[in-house]
Amino acid sequence: MRPTLKNFSMIIAGALLMGSPAAAQGAYTPLTLQGTDQSLTHDVRALGMGGAVTAAGNNASVLFSNPAGLTSVRSLEIRVSGDLSSMLQQQTQKWVPNRYFTGLSLMMEDSWGDIKSPMLNDTTPVTDPWEQLQKPFDTMGPNWSRNSSTSSPLSFAAAYPFKFEDASLVIGFGAARAVDLTHYYRNNNVTDPLLGRYRPTPIPELQPSDTLRARWYRTVRSREGEIWSVTPAVGFSYGAFSGGASVSYFTGSSDDMESRLDRGFLTFLYNRFRVQDTVKYSSTASGTSEFSGLGVTLGFRIAQPTYTVGASFKLPYTLTREYTSAFSSREDVVLVSQRYNPSRTEDSVRTTIVQTTVSGKEEISYPLAYTIGVMLRPFERWTIAFDVESRQLNLAEVKQGTAPSAKPWLSAPSFSLGAEYADKGWPAVRFGYFETAQVFEPEGAAIVGEPVMRSGYTLGLGITESIVTLDIVYEYSTQIYKDVWQSNINTNGMYRHRTAAELSVRL
Repeated sequence: MRPTLKNFSMIIAGALLMGSPAAAQGAYTPLTLQGTDQSLTHDVRALGMGGAVTAAGNNASVLFSNPAGLTSVRSLEIRVSGDLSSMLQQQTQKWVPNRYFTGLSLMMEDSWGDIKSPMLNDTTPVTDPWEQLQKPFDTMGPNWSRNSSTSSPLSFAAAYPFKFEDASLVIGFGAARAVDLTHYYRNNNVTDPLLGRYRPTPIPELQPSDTLRARWYRTVRSREGEIWSVTPAVGFSYGAFSGGASVSYFTGSSDDMESRLDRGFLTFLYNRFRVQDTVKYSSTASGTSEFSGLGVTLGFRIAQPTYTVGASFKLPYTLTREYTSAFSSREDVVLVSQRYNPSRTEDSVRTTIVQTTVSGKEEISYPLAYTIGVMLRPFERWTIAFDVESRQLNLAEVKQGTAPSAKPWLSAPSFSLGAEYADKGWPAVRFGYFETAQVFEPEGAAIVGEPVMRSGYTLGLGITESIVTLDIVYEYSTQIYKDVWQSNINTNGMYRHRTAAELSVRL
């Protein structure tokens, strides 16, 4: 959808009439449950095949995803894995020129460059503040980029089989980093009211007698942490059929931060605007969140010589977040300015400081999620695997305090596709592709309700020497989307390189 500023002034007037609307994902939303949807796959062999594990998992690490796969374990097996990753996040903004408010796009992009202030004649500059170049009071600019890197243990898993005449029973136990809570978002050009908003309805334009005042600020939110699971599991087989069940206790914590810094105070008239620093505001909230929950996974597989079909079902469960945050803010309001009162030696300023502690509890109820997988063996040395996952997160309900429950997320199927070539005496080679649905849509999306997708490629190796196996995978993934308003387009990009390794011993 191509944005225009044809009705930009109508949007501004609507914001004036309606008050400050709730900000969208692309502008500003509070830090609540961000990150809790980012579940991980722990079988490094399967990661090499794009993460297709439901039918293809054949080792102890499969207990986290489809416990029916434990029946592939033939002897005592112990596995340990870890990973490291680096990530680049960035945002670039493009503002569309507006015929009613000339200079607004240049100010928001900080693109005045060497353009000089207008002159009444060759020697006399314009003194009317409404006619001067409206420039930021800082050098922040609209765009940002951020590099980060992490390394962490990924999982521990062990399994032991018991053989019977026509059946087998496998007991497994594992501990894993189940959810990566890492989250970061920043926008250097947020306004309140939100300029350029065109949903849900068109709004009449400003009239000559109207005035709109808007706060212009930068907002940042971030979360660093992880949720771990402790998981006992059992798998059993009879003939070609395998079944399994696991119970996961989830526990984890995160460090949370939100901040806001005002960049200016915007005043809009019918066909002109100006920026002032008569109102300055800044706030910071930093604290911790504690997460806990209990989940059950059921799975089955039907194995034949040339193919295997499997499915896993994560039963509905509730994840609880208990949080505590220290909030502080400062607001300075210039009552009388020295700039316009030469007789004064300093501004008259009213300062308001707030310091408080905020705590509370949130619960998110996840619905039934399921994954269907197929593994094919078209040739002796080749294995092809495919998974389709439906988490139905659009049905997840969030409950906070006494407020009515809400369903804030979106959902779409995710899939993984991969292959393995394994020849005795040689390393196994794996490669794959995946697409994972996120829980939000871009602002101004042409198709309402269609979430952002993260996609990636994987390349893996498996090296076996006697009873020891080393599995290694490299993953490159991207997540690129555009938030669109009538005033501007923000292009958001995430580029991640990840390497994981898993060492196993079969006794």
